[in-house]
Amino acid sequence: MKTRILTLTSFIFLAVLIITACKKDNPAQQNISGINDNALNQQNQTVTNELVTTSQNEAIAQMTFENIDQIADEAYTSFTSAGKSATANTNSLLSPCATKTIDTITIPHTLTIDFGTTNCLCNDGKYRRGQIVIAFYKHYKDSGAVHSTTFNNYYVNDNHIMGSRSRINNGHNAAGHWNITTTVNSMIIFALSGDTLSWNATHNREWLQGYWSPTIWDDITLLSGSSTGHRPNGTNYSKTIVTPLKRHMPCPYFVSGSVQLTQTNRPVRVINYGNGNCDPWATVTINGVTHIIHL
Repeated sequence: MKTRILTLTSFIFLAVLIITACKKDNPAQQNISGINDNALNQQNQTVTNELVTTSQNEAIAQMTFENIDQIADEAYTSFTSAGKSATANTNSLLSPCATKTIDTITIPHTLTIDFGTTNCLCNDGKYRRGQIVIAFYKHYKDSGAVHSTTFNNYYVNDNHIMGSRSRINNGHNAAGHWNITTTVNSMIIFALSGDTLSWNATHNREWLQGYWSPTIWDDITLLSGSSTGHRPNGTNYSKTIVTPLKRHMPCPYFVSGSVQLTQTNRPVRVINYGNGNCDPWATVTINGVTHIIHL
């Protein structure tokens, strides 16, 4: 009886050894599993990096053209008798290295902001060079006024801005607020990555405060609308403003609001511009994970 028990015990022990040895003698299977896990992690990280980069490019494009509106409005205001002191305001986006000229004789009228051929440091900390040229019909801020903007070797922080922008003044909306519809057809070459973004957008800006004041520094506006983007790697995406983007001058950034980016075979991304603070940061949330991006 003792012999049988010993034999059975020995058999079980031997079987365990054989099974264990088989597992250890098949390192290829273990390594393949490890390699696949690493490759999957790297692939996931690559996709995440791409999604974050696309989100940042979209946010920069949005702010670039929003600032063009601010620059144009500030430059025009500086020519009005009541707003001649606007450029001396410490909140001014423009700086002395930017030259402003206006022609209200010919039709269409022309407003030109020239930053020169070398980088001009503006008061928002961004470097600009080249020209913004705005052709406009009627009084600049009247209902029905149409603005057409083009660019001549225009760069922001060495990002090359090309294309055109049009603005139509719609007068008052249902809430009694002045509002302007802006359409952008552009291409941006980003200096750091060399990435090219074709960016098209249609937005509506609504003034909650300050539209007719002699300075732009008391303006409070809300931006709504949508845009589409195409990158050279074949990435196409669309963006919808979910919560209107709020500007509270003199802050050169959106202080609140959110947008949603959608793309085939990619998770939805949500860009959030904050809760009212004036800063050059936003967040992008992907699959529940939040990343910080710089504007």
